[in-house]
Amino acid sequence: MLLFRVEGLDRFRSGFGPEAANGLLRVVARTIEGTLWRTDFIGRWADNQFLVVLNGCREDALHSVRDRLSWRVANDSIEWWGERRSLPVSVGCAMAQSDEELPSVLERVEKSLGNASAWRTCRPQDPDSESS
Repeated sequence: MLLFRVEGLDRFRSGFGPEAANGLLRVVARTIEGTLWRTDFIGRWADNQFLVVLNGCREDALHSVRDRLSWRVANDSIEWWGERRSLPVSVGCAMAQSDEELPSVLERVEKSLGNASAWRTCRPQDPDSESS
């Protein structure tokens, strides 16, 4: 599971209005949805959060998927009154264990989000293009 939080949304909404905030959230949701496999799931978890369930994601790939999605979302923006507007995102992740119940996984992904650093816009390099 991945849990995305759009940082500073309340301040953004106060400064630019609810239409701008909703537009930015739509862009973030579409970016995440467009990057996922058809078997994955995205849903709105809170006003400024999206929960992603990665179906069949291996544990060794979880952080790579998180970084790729985070980079793409961090580079999202909307044009508002002639200027590009964006917000940083934070993302938490947790891998469900075979005998683990859903509330436990959700608790771990929320804790991970609490410890996450925000991804800023305009990351210098796409993780997909990094050389090994």
